[in-house]
Amino acid sequence: MLAQSIFSAALFASAVVAHPAGILGARDLATITGVLNGIAADLTAVQTAVDAFTGAEAEAEGVQTASEKLIADLTAGAATVAATGEISLTDALGLVPTSNSLNAAANATVTALIGKKPQFDALGQTETVAASLVAQKEGSTALLEAVADKGPESIRNVAAQQGAPLYAALDAGIAAFGGAPEAPAKLRAMF
Repeated sequence: MLAQSIFSAALFASAVVAHPAGILGARDLATITGVLNGIAADLTAVQTAVDAFTGAEAEAEGVQTASEKLIADLTAGAATVAATGEISLTDALGLVPTSNSLNAAANATVTALIGKKPQFDALGQTETVAASLVAQKEGSTALLEAVADKGPESIRNVAAQQGAPLYAALDAGIAAFGGAPEAPAKLRAMF
């Protein structure tokens, strides 16, 4: 039994030494995917809070709380992804469906939020919503840049372009609530 355990440990160690990038790359991809899945859950929570908002102050606080969690997780997610290693072209391309889903969810959430603008206006929360959307855009930019930087150099512009629908949705929300949308500097440089 001891010999079998030693043999198994040696076999695992040789696999790590022989193919460290593959194992680390898989771990890095899992980390990135985990961050993106967490953001998807946060977007669902924001969408649920927006859908439930009928104009009551407590409901507005629920939207703000969900938004603050999303912003915090975007910021933490960017730092987590920045600490990972590079991923392969195949892995980077495998993130496109997740990115597309996040873009669609963000668009739906912002569209619903814009539809509730009169209720937010009535509560005097217009500037708060605009500021929250700006913070979400900043956090999204940091996360997108962190993810794009982990893919191969040859597709980093494509990765940045994946953020265009997200920025369009957030900019529409920011503009609707009276803010001034602006393209992130790195994104402007890539187009």
